[in-house]
Amino acid sequence: MMARSALILLLLVVFTMGTAHAHKASDSFLYITDGSARLDVAVQDLQRLQNIDSNGDGRVVWGELRAAEAALAADILGAVVLQRDGAFCAVNAALSGVTQHSDGAYGVWQLESPCLAAEVQGVSLSYELLFAIDPLHRSLYRVERGAVVDVGVLAPDSPPLLLGQHSLWKTVVDFFGQGVIHLVFGYDHILFLLALLLPVVARLPASSRLPGLLWQCGKIVTAFTLAHSLTLTAASLSWVRLPSGPVELVIALSVSIAAVLGLWSRYHLQWQLAAGFGLIHGFGFASMLAGLLAEGPHTVLALASFNLGIEVAQIAVMLLVLPVLYLFRRAVWYQRGVNPAAMAVITLIGMFWAWQRI
Repeated sequence: MMARSALILLLLVVFTMGTAHAHKASDSFLYITDGSARLDVAVQDLQRLQNIDSNGDGRVVWGELRAAEAALAADILGAVVLQRDGAFCAVNAALSGVTQHSDGAYGVWQLESPCLAAEVQGVSLSYELLFAIDPLHRSLYRVERGAVVDVGVLAPDSPPLLLGQHSLWKTVVDFFGQGVIHLVFGYDHILFLLALLLPVVARLPASSRLPGLLWQCGKIVTAFTLAHSLTLTAASLSWVRLPSGPVELVIALSVSIAAVLGLWSRYHLQWQLAAGFGLIHGFGFASMLAGLLAEGPHTVLALASFNLGIEVAQIAVMLLVLPVLYLFRRAVWYQRGVNPAAMAVITLIGMFWAWQRI
């Protein structure tokens, strides 16, 4: 009974990850400069606000987007509020085009207000778009007024953004939290780590202790960390650019490849796989930050905080999973049932994601 329950539990966790979307969480991008602001909202998120796919063919074209402009503008103006010293500022929102971010097409909205054209001291911005239907939605902002640059994240529990003020601590907290979210809800990254760590547990000698297992897996995670940190930095700062489609495809394939190789006990390539594919996963981690962290005083701090958030979440996953697996590692039902079944399911999930991305 214990064996069957553990098998069902592990497979249920893996399957739940597989049926969820393996892409980054819903984000919008807010760029505030002297005189105006620009808000990029994913077309798929605009579809969640209004049914803009008028012919129901599963895709949104420019004509459909323009036809829904008035209704969408009303949603945006109800969710993006400017105030100066407690008094509401008039804001106008107009659809100006479509742009591409890492996860697809985004509608570009120009926001005009006299409160942005003048001195912004005392001006605050509140953002609530999509929070009621998606509490994981975030708006990543970049405020650039003259030589002063500020970056941060607006979440459901965020206080209004004060445009004339800058906080290094807020930058740290915002991007650390986004790093945690990016890993926890990046199911492809988590399944890749599981595909690397499960074979280590299955091959562990009977005399081994838990600290030894943690040490072995810690080295694998470190290899993954060093590799993805390199490309995360390069891509976030736009030093290196790769098209997002092939990157997402290789990330999905990496899940299946790691799982298949993990089933072959004669191969012990965990840290090599972690380092090699970690370089590609770094580009996936950077999908949220690319184009946001141009040169600025908070750039290094934001990038370091985001990366630290990923690492803390990564280590937390390892510390939660490994002690449980360690307890059952020598059981026949685990060796012959749970481990191969989990690796097979991970393989199929990776292949399914790759097919979706093709």
